[in-house]
Amino acid sequence: MKTKTKLLVNVIGIVLMLTGDCLASDSAPNIIKFDNQSGRNAVVRIIGPTKTVAKMQRDETRTVRVKFGEYHILVRYGDSAKEYTYTKSARFTVAKTDGKFSIITFILHRGGEGTFDSLPVSGEEFERKP
Repeated sequence: MKTKTKLLVNVIGIVLMLTGDCLASDSAPNIIKFDNQSGRNAVVRIIGPTKTVAKMQRDETRTVRVKFGEYHILVRYGDSAKEYTYTKSARFTVAKTDGKFSIITFILHRGGEGTFDSLPVSGEEFERKP
């Protein structure tokens, strides 16, 4: 009986250790902050291990928690469909280093004046499901 109890305690201990590691790696401790200085409303699609959408008014800042991994963002600027413009960022990595997390800030500007390299894309690419 002692052997079974000891084995059960060891198994529970291993499961708790593994669960703790999984929770630390699967949770979203990293932050991507978007500062909309474009003068227009903006919608940001985050594409990567964490997929989400951030809708922002002019001059609004939005914070999103993401998992570690490789990402890119798609941005739609404008207030109505007839004036929308779309951009796509270069790929970037939210890296895991020694148990620390990342905080990344993007300043959104139309016309390439923001804090990230971007290319124009079509509305179809922006709307496409990853």
